[in-house]
Amino acid sequence: MSPAHETRLDPSRLDDGKGPWLVVGLGNPGPEYVNTRHNCGYMVTDRFVQTASGAYRNQALGRSGTVARVADVRLGYGIGTPQIIVAHTGTYMNTSGPATGELLKFYKIGVERLLVVHDDIDLEFGVAKLKVGGSDGGHNGLKSIQKTLGTKDFARLRVGVGRPVRGPLGGDVINWVLGRFPKSEMADLKQVIDRAVQCIYDVAEGGLAKAQARLHLGNPKK
Repeated sequence: MSPAHETRLDPSRLDDGKGPWLVVGLGNPGPEYVNTRHNCGYMVTDRFVQTASGAYRNQALGRSGTVARVADVRLGYGIGTPQIIVAHTGTYMNTSGPATGELLKFYKIGVERLLVVHDDIDLEFGVAKLKVGGSDGGHNGLKSIQKTLGTKDFARLRVGVGRPVRGPLGGDVINWVLGRFPKSEMADLKQVIDRAVQCIYDVAEGGLAKAQARLHLGNPKK
């Protein structure tokens, strides 16, 4: 099935209400993880904050001692303009759930207005997809969030990084996702990040279904 003909989001699972979105970019903190495949969530959200002329600030979460990086972005001026709270949890990928729950609680945002941005080894490099619900696909960041929230029904913006080439011993997934993109992929990486950034704008301004249609239409045709 081509990306242009992806199954559309079930209207019964969409949120047509008002209020801010919480967009959580998944990744690992620290310079050793910068620009690794596993940090695609950081790359997309950082680029979004930059294009929206926003700025991160540190925010303590509850009594856990966790400090998240948060940017409060408004798309325009005046009452009723879309608001997006962009956040990095400040924790390692595998423990993203509790901080995500604290952020939802602090900003009084329901899980139906949560968008998690993450890398996905089950999507080819250069492909980005938007969906609501589903399994964690072996992604430990999603697994942690689902466990904390007690639901799978939140939106995910998935950025494809592909799988390692399988050799006699199989693909080394851990080293793959913690590895950096080669120079030969940087131009295509920029394109898919830019499309993912546009998707965040589209979600906030026009809803999930329209954002999904536009994002999937732009995926490489196979």
